[in-house]
Amino acid sequence: PEEYEGIKVYIDDYTIIPTITVRVIEGQEFVRSSVVDGIEITMTALPGVFPADAELSVTKIEDEESIKKIEEAIQNSIDAELEAEAAELVEDGEEAEETFGKVEKTISFDILVLDENGNELQPQIPDGVDINDAIKVTFKQVVSQLETEYDEQEEYLSMDVYYIDDAMTQAEQLPTSVEGDDMTFSPEHFSIYSCTCKVSSAKYVYTWQQLYKATYNK
Repeated sequence: PEEYEGIKVYIDDYTIIPTITVRVIEGQEFVRSSVVDGIEITMTALPGVFPADAELSVTKIEDEESIKKIEEAIQNSIDAELEAEAAELVEDGEEAEETFGKVEKTISFDILVLDENGNELQPQIPDGVDINDAIKVTFKQVVSQLETEYDEQEEYLSMDVYYIDDAMTQAEQLPTSVEGDDMTFSPEHFSIYSCTCKVSSAKYVYTWQQLYKATYNK
């Protein structure tokens, strides 16, 4: 055994000593904000992800045709996810329950980061750094603008951010953190992002009476 300040450490040929690599990124954090129709969009990024003189540009999508295309793309994404879940249940020999999911409301923004000459920039994520640690975008005071009435006994309300491609025909649900009235996500690149309120089948949502009956058969 070897002793380090009174601590005995036993090392043999089979002992694996874990190593931790710490990457120190120096510089000032990139923080930019823009307020559009009462919603504050704030972007924070690690030093080096964007040039220090870069600026945030946010435009709300307001024309009816674009909104319709965005919501159709999101609905198609929801439908495809439900179909995949049902197919997986059938493949496992289980009966697929009848479920639904629908878009109730969206608020979408074209988000860009521009250099001093107005050219679009994409985030440069440092090697070994997770995207979720490198950059975050937060929509503040947005949940209350999305909320809608729904049947709590039969339906489940959820808030998610979707990435929308330039043609507004494809939508991808992104990992989204919802805290109070705010929604946060980590973009890999910039395009249109849609804050979305969805109503789905409440097949996993129970009242305390239903849960008690299911647990104790009473």
